[in-house]
Amino acid sequence: MNRRTAYSVLALYAGCGVAVADEAPLPSWTVTNSASGSIGAFNGNGNSQLSGQDDGGALAVSFNHHVGKHFAIGADVLAYGQQYDSAMQGGLFVSVDDRMDVDTLALSGQALYLAGSAGFGFYAGGGIGIYRTSLTVEGSVLGIPGTVVDESDSGLGSHLLAGIEVGVTENSRIDIQYRVTRASADFGEYTGGEVDVGGNVLLVGYKYRFTAVRYPAPRNPEPAAPRSTDPPAGS
Repeated sequence: MNRRTAYSVLALYAGCGVAVADEAPLPSWTVTNSASGSIGAFNGNGNSQLSGQDDGGALAVSFNHHVGKHFAIGADVLAYGQQYDSAMQGGLFVSVDDRMDVDTLALSGQALYLAGSAGFGFYAGGGIGIYRTSLTVEGSVLGIPGTVVDESDSGLGSHLLAGIEVGVTENSRIDIQYRVTRASADFGEYTGGEVDVGGNVLLVGYKYRFTAVRYPAPRNPEPAAPRSTDPPAGS
């Protein structure tokens, strides 16, 4: 092998080394989100203005972004309601049912603490949001059935919660949750002022975790200066 060939081989090896360094694996990290849907029962707090309280139903949908191993933040939608006795009186051409519906829809942000393993987990947390409550009374006007009272009120509310998760598959869980809501609404003459529309909620649902591996955007390496394969002068 003459000197010109030897220098060419060395240049080729050097170029290969630069290429391998440029193609080194990029760092990555895991991102986990979870979504859940639940159904359950609601039992409202007592009110001196309202009587004949029935246990009601509840629905919840949540989406949470996991921040590290033990914390998550997210959004939660909760709907619940129940019936009470209606003290409203009808008129000459108006009849009023003896029951009224009080239904609440809440949109909240929340923060959670997470613990446990893949097969069994525990979480607890709380949130704050907007609670919109509606009061409706059915009846009839001139013998035509319909809604004779439809009032609503909105305000800030909050919730505290705790729950357990039981693993079904690697990413799916059965979710059992208990929460306490705090909210109030004012329907004026229909309820004699402000009433407590919070209470206790027991939910059972399904949760799915979405796990993804993310990579940073690849850097564009600066082009390497051309390498000469000519032997040094004087060789």
